[in-house]
Formats: sequence, structure tokens, C-alpha cells
Amino acid sequence: MSAPEELFEASPVTGRMEWDLQGEGERCIVFLNGLGMDRLVWHGKWVPAMLEQGFRTLTCNYARLEPGQANNDCQVDDLVEQVRALLVQLRLRNPILVGTSLGAFVAQELAARMPVEALVLLATYLEPGALQNALMQAEWAILAGELPVPVNYMILMDLLQGCTAAQLQDEAQFSRLFTGFARSVDYKDCTRRAHYRASMHYKADRPALANIKAPTLVVGFEQDVLMPPGLCREVAALIPGARYQELRAAGHYACATQAQALVGMMAEFLLGPRNPENA
Repeated sequence: MSAPEELFEASPVTGRMEWDLQGEGERCIVFLNGLGMDRLVWHGKWVPAMLEQGFRTLTCNYARLEPGQANNDCQVDDLVEQVRALLVQLRLRNPILVGTSLGAFVAQELAARMPVEALVLLATYLEPGALQNALMQAEWAILAGELPVPVNYMILMDLLQGCTAAQLQDEAQFSRLFTGFARSVDYKDCTRRAHYRASMHYKADRPALANIKAPTLVVGFEQDVLMPPGLCREVAALIPGARYQELRAAGHYACATQAQALVGMMAEFLLGPRNPENA
């Protein structure tokens, strides 16, 4: 069944969730967004491809806050518990978790706390390095209103950090990306600030991740400066039996710009020998 735009009330820190459940299959994929992303990013290629393969899909916007709500204390643990509560409400057991960036943090911590069928982590880390810390501190100062900066500048900084040089030098693609950000990203949105706050404080629970039992695929993006492949490999090395793959010529926004290639990686991983029908 599909239940688009449903709301799930949560704590004042994490706000409310919008979610969409589609498909009739027994295996359910839960897509978890990156920082500031809307769940609809998954609906372009990811959701249709997985529905065609017979999966159910769940997308959600966690930490949906209203203006004036306190969000300075938002942590990844808050988002983890909110997603887990939604899964319980929907009676979704042993889901497949797919997360990118902040969503990967949520996915890997959630997989350490509840049974999941499989785990796919795109652009993740155990804790930020010096570059990541510096970027988040600087951008938090902007988002918190300490440093007023034109929106066009913020968009350019996001594209420079998240796209490859080839994508930025392609004038048609750059124009599409810039226009898309201008239409969809609100840099004053309290939800975006909450996501930043959660990311800034995140350090993985290493002993818990080392006990994850689910088959795991970790994907790094070759040209990702925000969550470089070396940090992704550390996650794969910690989770027992995890497989690491790297998407070539890809930046941090590969989930949107190179979705087809990533969907292929994920489908091969999920439809491999672990599936009795294909064994």
C-alpha cells in the first residue's frame, strides 16, 4: 500500500516525520536521506527501480521541525530513535537500510540496535576529520545567523563541495544543479539546521558497529571531499564481513547525479546469493 505524506509525531527535538510506503513485496528497503535532503530525491530512480524488483520501499523526512522549535540539541541518536519508532508503528521487521551521508550515520547506528536484513551505506564515516570539522563549524556559523551570506554563495559552496569538476564544467548540468538547489533548498530552514547539528556531534559507536551482523555494503565516492573514500573504508573495515566498493568519478551528491550506477550496485548486492530465490 502507499501512504504518501503521512505524518508521524515525535519529540520536540526531532519534530515530525513525513513518510511514504509503497509496494507489496516481503522485503522492504528504507531509504534514509542525507543532510538537508528531501525524501523525494529517492523517488526519481531508486524507488521505481526497487519496486520493479519486487521490494517495498519506505522514504521519510526525519527531523521535520517547525519554525521556533528548539533544535540545538538534535543528535543522530534522536533521528535513530525516531526512525525506529516509525518502523515499529508500520510493523516493518528486518528492513533493508540504505542511507547516504547523515542518513548513513542513522542507518549504521540503527543496524547496531535492531535486526535488519541488510545494510547499504553510501558516503559515511566513523567520525569527522579535520576538514569535515572545519567545514561544519563554518557552515553552522552561517546557518545560525552569525555570518550573513547571500544564498547564491551558499548554493555555489554546496555544489563545489558535492559535485565533481566534470559536472561543474558541464554548463548544462551545472545550470540544472544550480536551479534545482535554488528551488528546493532553504538555507534558513530549521530542519536543515537540525541536520547540521546532528552531523557536527556525530561519532560512531564503534563497539556497537563492530557487532553488526547484517550483510553490509559500503560505497565510497572517488571524488567526495566531504566524506572521502578513506573514511568510508574505515567503516567497512569495522563492520564484520562488510563489502567495500567505490564509485569512480563521483562526488558527494552521487545519489542524485549518478543514481543509476548506484542503484545497479545496490541491486546486485541485494539480489545476490543471499536471496534464496537466486541461490
